[in-house]
Amino acid sequence: MRKKSILLIVGLVAGLGISEVVISAFGLAPEITLISVGRFQLSPNPNIGYEPVPFFEYSGEDLKFYEFRGKSNSLGFRDREHRIEKPEGTYRILILGDSISMGLMVKDDEDIFPNVLERRLKTLQGNAEVLNFGVSGYNTRQEVATLIQKGLVYDPDLVVVQYCLNDRMEMNGGIIRELCALENSRAGIENSLLNPLLSRSALYRFLYFRVLHRTREQKLKQREETLALLKQDSVEESFQLLRATASEHDFDVLVAVFPVFAKVSDIRLAEHRRIAHLSSANGFFHLDLSKAFTECSQQSEESISLDPLHPSVSGHACAATAIADYISQHRLMK
Repeated sequence: MRKKSILLIVGLVAGLGISEVVISAFGLAPEITLISVGRFQLSPNPNIGYEPVPFFEYSGEDLKFYEFRGKSNSLGFRDREHRIEKPEGTYRILILGDSISMGLMVKDDEDIFPNVLERRLKTLQGNAEVLNFGVSGYNTRQEVATLIQKGLVYDPDLVVVQYCLNDRMEMNGGIIRELCALENSRAGIENSLLNPLLSRSALYRFLYFRVLHRTREQKLKQREETLALLKQDSVEESFQLLRATASEHDFDVLVAVFPVFAKVSDIRLAEHRRIAHLSSANGFFHLDLSKAFTECSQQSEESISLDPLHPSVSGHACAATAIADYISQHRLMK
């Protein structure tokens, strides 16, 4: 019986291998194509939509869709490589955010607030490690989905949500639009439309599209429907999902709200209060950076902002100091 089972398995593997070779040789399966715009590519996860390209390096002048100069890490983030296994005695912080965390318009990696935060915490309390998962244009849905898919394996002790007041909207500067336009102009099947583990198999593509009669147009329509989710306000449900995830994986959450560097409005003040209430309702720590930025602006001759949304080098230092002091004062580094 054992020999028959082994022969059956060997025969099955051999048959699959021969099928793969024959289908590839005769071009019977649709071709796949990898689509990217600048540092970004489409994601197979509908709650993420698009993601940064791993190990992408750029040294040009035009930063549109490139966001920063230099090389990203193996996950595509503006950060160094981090061991998956957390070093003993290390307090690990994972930053979720958008172009603020990615450091748009900030030249040097060491000047963006996640890196400044790590240095500040090491000065205050010892062995801290900060992982930067910020991606330009991400909203809260994308950030929490990224944490679940890519971040939990790093076993964070604290997740800092860098909250921007536009996080209720899809504000990615046209990244998704450009990626989808390029996808529509190609003849092949975009890799992210397929199972990421099987997409390079000609046999899988043959069965999926030729035998099951699925069409590229059906997949593109399905993608269009899922990407529409990113246009919806998902902050409340994303915070609830983050709360459940934090409880399951035993980490704290700090929501750090970055203000708009422009004239204060009643609408923005209401959003500050709304996010403070949401943080409290979900049991998150909460830090509104408005006061810190006001104090830093009064104490420094340098501007703390580069535009209404993005801090300057001084602004990043200001935010990092305020976040580090909050962590220290609330004894989060256990």
